[in-house]
Amino acid sequence: MRARPGSGTIAGLMVGELVREALESYFHAKERARLEQGLGVASQLVRKESMRILEEFEPVDEEALESAEGHHP
Repeated sequence: MRARPGSGTIAGLMVGELVREALESYFHAKERARLEQGLGVASQLVRKESMRILEEFEPVDEEALESAEGHHP
């Protein structure tokens, strides 16, 4: 909402509107940072679980490879 200069305005914008826009921007940035942090944590958990599964199946993979190459233990 535009107001006439000199009536509680800054560059023709009402001060309340400026405050609302600043708060909206601030909280949007905070929420984005929180979501990005959550994604980073989730990514680390997925990576750890992937490594655990890889280590669990490594002996089976080695056996299958040796068998396919004709090397029987």
